[in-house]
Amino acid sequence: MRNIPQPWPSYSDLQALVEKASGSFIFAFTLINFVGDGTDLPHRNLPIALAAHAGLDPLYAQVLSAAPHGDVLRRIIGTILVS
Repeated sequence: MRNIPQPWPSYSDLQALVEKASGSFIFAFTLINFVGDGTDLPHRNLPIALAAHAGLDPLYAQVLSAAPHGDVLRRIIGTILVS
């Protein structure tokens, strides 16, 4: 993140994310986990999060579409659908 301009995220980006969350803790929590997905490159996920529509369904769709589509993900989704 050395090459990322500070402050990061910018105040306007932070305000946009707050507006998308609309007071929903689970939305904000999921958004934070998506942007900081455990990589050292959260600045790549921030524009995706900013472009997403507000609401949990579009956010979850974005998170799932960005996840690796391996056997583990298929088993997890399959288990959720069967439950």
